[in-house]
Amino acid sequence: MLVQSFWRGELVASLGNPATIKADQRELALDVLKQFPDHPGLVVVESQSKAPPAIIVDDDGSEWGDPRAVIIWPADTKTRNGSLLKQACENLAAVDWCDYHDDFKVMLSELLVLRADFQAFCRAKGYRLPAFWSGDAKPNVAAQAKIDCRNWLRQEVRQLRDAKPMRKAAYRAEAREQFRDLTARAFDKIWEATVPDRWKRPGAPPGPRSKAGSAPRKS
Repeated sequence: MLVQSFWRGELVASLGNPATIKADQRELALDVLKQFPDHPGLVVVESQSKAPPAIIVDDDGSEWGDPRAVIIWPADTKTRNGSLLKQACENLAAVDWCDYHDDFKVMLSELLVLRADFQAFCRAKGYRLPAFWSGDAKPNVAAQAKIDCRNWLRQEVRQLRDAKPMRKAAYRAEAREQFRDLTARAFDKIWEATVPDRWKRPGAPPGPRSKAGSAPRKS
């Protein structure tokens, strides 16, 4: 939901630099998107003439063509205009999370939003503010453990990139050692939502991994 709102321009977010949150980051996001040529559900091209053939259904019911969403975004900034940006963002607002490259998902998951902007967005959409919004809310150690685990896994993904990770069971054991209030079930849900698909393949062999992303142990 938040990613779609970012592409539609309904929610201003930054790609990592808090100083740029008030600026429209969608053009920069498109430039980053273009660096990954193998998104599973979308393709970024220079112009309409470079787009793959759309799905066509023959009289016999057979289909042929490319089912991926087409995003037109030229590398030459001089050929870009507001209409191209608007159309590209509208098309991206319609794609699913699974359509993005795994590494681009990591970037999207780290979009920064100002507190006031998020509050205004929720009010405009009629959404309830999250439970943590109230300043006098009681701390939830289980919720904090989930947040810490998610941030730790994201850092592991960023640092390892194409390196082979440990097995899921090894990550679960290490996470529960570091974050004592984390349940195995909570870890499994975080794992499914956070790590790239290549980490989820059954029987993935252990390999080299960086310890730099390890969080301090919780006492």
